[in-house]
Amino acid sequence: MLEKKLLCSLEESGQSTVSALLNTAICVLGRRGEVAAYKRALGSLVNQMLAVTGCARSDDTRQWIEKSLMDSLFDIDHLDQQLSWNSGGRKWVWRSSDPVVYILLTPNGINVAESILSTEGWSHEQIVIEH
Repeated sequence: MLEKKLLCSLEESGQSTVSALLNTAICVLGRRGEVAAYKRALGSLVNQMLAVTGCARSDDTRQWIEKSLMDSLFDIDHLDQQLSWNSGGRKWVWRSSDPVVYILLTPNGINVAESILSTEGWSHEQIVIEH
């Protein structure tokens, strides 16, 4: 279910920072379980070749430079070290000095997201992670 929500959230723009996507797809309460569930869902999307990570655009084309499968999985695996809870803003924020990581839909990811939206529509409900 979270994978579908992430795909549909990314469908319009095709990309999002990891923190913005997390704060949009999940009803965030600052629980570590939120990041763990998010990492599992993103890892699943990357393994299915529906999404990849990126952190820079090409100087020539301004297109996102997509990272490899292994680099994308590495980025996702380390999100718990890169994100922190901002209790004042009640959201997850990028805390690292490393470049901000973006989640990018692949062409297959765009097709799957469009298919979900055309058959199921958009769900305004945020997912609550219980632990």
